[in-house]
Amino acid sequence: MVQALSDFAGEHEGVRTLGNLSLNLNSYRVAVGTEVIGLTYHELELLRVFFDQYDRVIPYKEITERIWGTSERTALRHLNVLVHRLRTKIADSYPYVIETVRGRGYGLLKAREAESAEGWPAGAEPAT
Repeated sequence: MVQALSDFAGEHEGVRTLGNLSLNLNSYRVAVGTEVIGLTYHELELLRVFFDQYDRVIPYKEITERIWGTSERTALRHLNVLVHRLRTKIADSYPYVIETVRGRGYGLLKAREAESAEGWPAGAEPAT
């Protein structure tokens, strides 16, 4: 059964939105634009971590500890797969995308095109 976006958006408390990506913390549903998408428990938890700290690169260790309670090497491999699956499911989210910063971590960051459109030099980070 397809969930209607109006049903999703009916709850205002507990709904977080970044661009066209919405996370309902009450019903644990996610919408990209007008389409409600299904995520696994761990995909939802990963997205929640990203929403908690959007526009910030989160170290691998911090993410794995929040999701699985460990920073073991096997958790890092699971994280890589989880990020890949989540990226595929929220591919149409804009202007926020999941980016990899090699050797550092992952982040739900504004797409580079969106940064350029807002007047930041291409490749430059906004001042925080």
